[in-house]
Amino acid sequence: VTPGTACPNVVSFLIQGGHCASLSGDSTATDLFCKTFDSCVIWNDEDDNGADNGGGQNNNNNNNFINCTALTSCEWEGMHKNWVGDGVCHDNMDGCYNTAICGFDGGDCCEDTCNITERSSYTECGHDGYACKDPASAKCNPTLTKKCPSTN
Repeated sequence: VTPGTACPNVVSFLIQGGHCASLSGDSTATDLFCKTFDSCVIWNDEDDNGADNGGGQNNNNNNNFINCTALTSCEWEGMHKNWVGDGVCHDNMDGCYNTAICGFDGGDCCEDTCNITERSSYTECGHDGYACKDPASAKCNPTLTKKCPSTN
């Protein structure tokens, strides 16, 4: 298994290796596993080639694929506008929330840029952790993006 391996191939690999046997033939369990896997895996940040959806996942075969580099504003079909700036980092969701065009989820993905406002759904930032890819943030995480300044 290498970065970019499709989840169904990961499931096959695990089952063939004698792991996760309960996933074999159970499409509901496999779907749940793949949603969790896709949300937790951090792929390389190679979005300059247009193959990355902004969440760090190469999803050209995904029906929900959005080419974040082609956007001219923080809007796409199926977007939840109220998620931007709500105090929770939506890095692992389909869409372009944690990208420059959306202000890195309205600042929600960096500890030093996340602010709770009257429109926030939460009372504190970082409820689901941070995935800071904002090069302007002092907390920019170079393991998530190559765009962090080398001084961070």
